[in-house]
Amino acid sequence: MDAYSHLDMEQANPIADIEERMRAAAVTSALLVETWDGRNRPVLENVLRAGDREKFSVALCYRKERSIELLRMARAGELPGIRMSTTDMHLDEDFCRNIRNCGSMLIAHAEAGIGALCHEVTRLCGRLPWIRIYVPHLGWPMKDGVADPDWEASMRDFAALPSVVAGISAIAHFSSCPFPHDDVKDIALQLISQIPPQRIAIGSDFPLFEKERYGGYMALARNWVTSLHPEWSFTL
Repeated sequence: MDAYSHLDMEQANPIADIEERMRAAAVTSALLVETWDGRNRPVLENVLRAGDREKFSVALCYRKERSIELLRMARAGELPGIRMSTTDMHLDEDFCRNIRNCGSMLIAHAEAGIGALCHEVTRLCGRLPWIRIYVPHLGWPMKDGVADPDWEASMRDFAALPSVVAGISAIAHFSSCPFPHDDVKDIALQLISQIPPQRIAIGSDFPLFEKERYGGYMALARNWVTSLHPEWSFTL
């Protein structure tokens, strides 16, 4: 599964485009995530109406004015995930509680840095036991192009929270080297070594980086995980 993908909205048919890339990469299912600007939301709404949940799951962004609609969709089993900022997780704990009760997952965003996100996730997990939270993109090990000093301690804290899933994705974003980004490999392996395999997802962050390398990024993330967890598999 590609557990974190957007859509190439420059394509005439973004769904046909991602399907073709998935076939070439031997990816059978993908979590399609709304972007913060909402540009891909109409296409994602069509995916939801089509109901092909074996191939595509959808995660929409939290917006206060649409929270009732999002909860309705989560309760109906239509949304396995809601993308939510650190700030909104703090401000709308009632929404987080309802999402926990639906069994859906919060997909975290670290707009204020990984330290602030870790503090909020730890607080939520204490107040709402077994709330499922997905921390994508290697837990954002870099901030403004330099190593984030909060990253190592945050990853240890996440590893200790049994309902937190870590994502190996957005690899190129944290690299100063060309593909296959050997400077990120050690960071990824450090994270993978701490998290039980059933709590590790891989993803592409397609098409934000080198979109023609979709298959290459999926293979790279998979290879890094299976080098430490040979029997690894993940379902959302």
